[in-house]
Amino acid sequence: TGVRDCYGFGERCPQLPPPDMAFSAPYFQLIQWDRHVGGMGDDCLNLNLWTTGADDGGKRPVIVVFHGGNYDRGSVNAPAYDGKNLALSGDVVVVTVNHRLGPLGYLHVAELGAPPAFRDAGMAGAHDMVAALQWVRDNIARFGGDPARVTIVGQSGGGGKVATLLAMPGAMGLFHRAVIQSGGRLGIGTSAKATQAAAALLQALQLAPDQLQRLHARPWQDVGLALGGAGNGRFAALVGEAGLPPHPFDATAPVASAGVPLILSSTLEDAAMFSADFAMTDAQLRRSLDEDFPDSASQVLAMYRDLAPGKSPYLIRAQIDSDINYRLPALTQAEARAGQGAPVHMALWSWPSPAYDGQYGAVHFIDVPAMFNNARDPIVGAGAAEGAAVCMQLSTALDAFAATGRPA
Repeated sequence: TGVRDCYGFGERCPQLPPPDMAFSAPYFQLIQWDRHVGGMGDDCLNLNLWTTGADDGGKRPVIVVFHGGNYDRGSVNAPAYDGKNLALSGDVVVVTVNHRLGPLGYLHVAELGAPPAFRDAGMAGAHDMVAALQWVRDNIARFGGDPARVTIVGQSGGGGKVATLLAMPGAMGLFHRAVIQSGGRLGIGTSAKATQAAAALLQALQLAPDQLQRLHARPWQDVGLALGGAGNGRFAALVGEAGLPPHPFDATAPVASAGVPLILSSTLEDAAMFSADFAMTDAQLRRSLDEDFPDSASQVLAMYRDLAPGKSPYLIRAQIDSDINYRLPALTQAEARAGQGAPVHMALWSWPSPAYDGQYGAVHFIDVPAMFNNARDPIVGAGAAEGAAVCMQLSTALDAFAATGRPA
C-alpha cells in the first residue's frame, strides 16, 4: 500500500550456482549469469515494470516475463531482462517477475505429515506467479496497460513456467496469449521425487516432519541454501498439487487454456550452452554419434552435413542435441495445441551469435535480449548493425502478438 521508492531492483530468491557451473566458463560469461543485482532474501516476490505512460488512460498491450533457470535459480534482475527498450520501441507495458524458487517455492511436505498451513508449500512458487498476474489485472491500467491484453512469456525454465500456468485453473483469465521459448523437456516433478527432496532438506536442517513450523524461525540462509548446490534440480512444480491438476502438455495440451494463442520457439543450437568443445574433430563427432545412435550414426551425420555444409563438428553435435531436447518438444507441444482451435505459431532462431568468433552459433538464451530489443547485449553483438536488426525483428513480432494475438 502507499507509495514506494523504485530506485533499484528488489531481492531475488536465495540460490547457489549448480556445482558444475564455473563462472569462468565462456557461456556463463557470455550470458552474464553472475550479474543478478538486488541482493538475495525471502522478500523475493516482486516485479519490475516499464511503461511510457502512467495514469494517461492508455490501453497498451502488456507483456509479463518469467525468468529461466528452472525452478531453483535465476532472476529477472539480470541485464538481458531489462524491459526499457521493449517498452519504448513497442509502446507496450513490460512486467518482469521474481518469485520463490527451490525449497522456498516448492517444498512438497504433504506426504510427510505436514500440518494444514503447509498444504500448498509444494506449489508456492507457482502460486506466486499467479499472484503477480492478479496484481497485473488489478493495477496495470494505472500504468497505461490493458488488463484484457496480457501476454505471458518465458524462455528455458521460464518456458516451463508458462506451460505450467497454461495448465493452472487459477491462472485462467489472467492472461490472453503465451510464448514458450526453448521450453525444453515436457516432464515435470513427481510426487516421489518431490517428497524425497523435502525429506533431504528437513534432514539437513535437523528437523522432523512434525517440526515444520520451526522453518519460519530459521533465517532464509538456512532454508534456501540448506542443500547447497546439490539442491538444484530437486524442486519443481508438481502435478496433483493444489492448483495444477493436469500435466502440462502430457498426452494432450491443457484444456483450460485452449483458447489462448501460443508461440513456440527454439534456437538452432540451443544445446551449445552445455559445452565449449569448439575444437571437436570429425572423428570425435563420429564417436559421439556412434555411442548415441549405434544403428544410424552414418545417416544422422550425413543428414546434418547436408543441412549445413562446412558446419563445425561442435555445432553439428549441438544442433542434433538441440533438435532432440528443444525442437522436438516444441513440435510435440504445437501438435497437441493445434487441434484446440486457437492459433499456434512456431519459430526457429538460426542467426548465430557473433560472440566468441561465432563458435557458439545460435545458442540458448540468444533470443532473450533480442526479445527485449536489447541490442547492446554481448550475445547479440553489443550494438552491431546486424544484431540490432534481428533484435528489432523479434521484438516487433512479439509486440504484434501481444497487441493482436498474431505475430508480425
